Amino acid sequence: MPPEEIPLFELPLVVLPTELVPLHIFEERYKRMFEHCRSTDSTLAILLRTDAGASAIGCAAEVTEVLEEFDDGRLNVVVTGLQRVRIVERRAGPDFPLASVEPVAEAEEPDADAEPALAAFRRLLEAVGSDQVATPQTPSAYAIAARVELPVDVKQSLLESGSESARLELIEHALDELAEQAIRSRKLGELASGNGHAGTEIQGN
Repeated sequence: MPPEEIPLFELPLVVLPTELVPLHIFEERYKRMFEHCRSTDSTLAILLRTDAGASAIGCAAEVTEVLEEFDDGRLNVVVTGLQRVRIVERRAGPDFPLASVEPVAEAEEPDADAEPALAAFRRLLEAVGSDQVATPQTPSAYAIAARVELPVDVKQSLLESGSESARLELIEHALDELAEQAIRSRKLGELASGNGHAGTEIQGN
């Protein structure tokens, strides 16, 4: 199947398949891009770009909701990640950037066990004191990741990983690290509030 050419949106963020992400659109070329996507029901490729350059693998996405539309053409929208894509070629279109993309194949494997990642998610909820429901309706790595504010590099690693078992293992470690950070922050807060002597009772004569 030949590569498909679709609009290319490079950002300092990562969108994962199934994830809903709000975006504020203000540059003229991107206003034109999103008008095109809305009027033609076409998808776009969202790609991570950092100071080190652009990634080779991104996520095809669609505009699923327009939250607000301003008189000057600016938009607040919600996009939903669809599938992983590899950027084959970029080019500057007449109205906005374009890219030839192809789907990224998924490794064939037995059903992956999501329970260790879900257990890490529960540990994180406990560490931050959240009453959020601990089990997503579809316990996949992407579904779990969509409910946590993960670092961009972790999300890009999830996007580039070719198997569900590898993604679940990656997110398990990432969630445990976030839980440890939350616990350390809470202990530091307790020390600060106790003037450096948490748990110590000071009595007068």
